[in-house]
Amino acid sequence: MGAYKVLIYAAAEETAGRLAALAAPLAEGSIVYLKAGSAFPEQEAAAVKAAAEAAGAAVLIAPASKKGNEVMARAAQLIDTGCVTEALSLAAQDGKLTAKRAIYGGIAVGNFAFETETAVLTVALSALAGVETAGAYEAAASPAAAPPPAKELVKTEPLAKTVDLTKAKRIVSFGRGVAKKEDISAVEALAAKLGAEIGCSRPIAEELKWLPQEHQVGITGALVKPDLYIALGISGAIQHFAGMKDSKIIVAVNNNKKAPIFQFADYGIVGDLYEVLPALEEAIGG
Repeated sequence: MGAYKVLIYAAAEETAGRLAALAAPLAEGSIVYLKAGSAFPEQEAAAVKAAAEAAGAAVLIAPASKKGNEVMARAAQLIDTGCVTEALSLAAQDGKLTAKRAIYGGIAVGNFAFETETAVLTVALSALAGVETAGAYEAAASPAAAPPPAKELVKTEPLAKTVDLTKAKRIVSFGRGVAKKEDISAVEALAAKLGAEIGCSRPIAEELKWLPQEHQVGITGALVKPDLYIALGISGAIQHFAGMKDSKIIVAVNNNKKAPIFQFADYGIVGDLYEVLPALEEAIGG
C-alpha cells in the first residue's frame, strides 16, 4: 500500500482514534489530529487547510456529518483538490489513494481514485463501527487565526414542516404526468381516500416548486419505506427509485409502457393518468 501523511479532523478523540486506526495502513509515520472547533464551516475549512499545510499532510480525513461534510468540501475547494464524502473504505492502488462509497442511494458501490497529490475525505460512521479506538496520533500545531466570517448568526429557528414522509404508511406521489398545478387536487382526493400523504418527484419540488421540499422523494429528498407507495406519472429514474425502493407494495401509473418504474412495481397500470385517477377513486369507494 502507499504511504501518506494523514491529518484527522474530528471533535471527539474517540472518533479520532478510530479514524487513525482506519488510516494507519496508509500512513507514513505519525498521524496528526486537529480537534474540530465550533466556528462557521468556512473558518473551520481554513483551519483544516492551514493545519494540513503545517503537517505536510496529503490525506485529510473527517467523520461524516452534515457539518463535517461541508467543512471538508470547503477545505478541498481551498486546496484545489477533490473530495469524497461518506467513504466506506480507503486503500492505495497503483500509487493512488482510492475510496469506496455508496452511490445511487445505496443500491451500488463506487470506487473513486484521486488524481491529485492531496485527498480530502469524510468517512461514513457505519465504516467506523467495528474499528478499534487504539489508533495513534499526535496533536496538530495550532493554525493561525481564521479571518472573521462573512456572515453572522443572528438566531436559529426550526423550519416548520407540514409532513414527514419517512414515517408515512401510505404515500401517493406524482410527477410530470400531472400537467398543471391545479390538477394536484385530483391526487389529493385519491390520497385522502387512502389516508395517505402526498409525495412528489424532484422536478415537482425543485424545478416547478408546486410543493415544498419535504414532499420530495428520492436521493435528494426523503428516503421512504411505506406499506403502500403509489407513483402517478413518475418515470422512475434512479434518483427517485433510490428514495422509495424499500416500499412494501409499489403501484405505478404511467402512459409509457417502457417507463423504468414498471420494472420494479408490484402493480402497474399503463394509461392516461387523467382517466386512471377517477377510476381508482371509484374503485376505492368511500
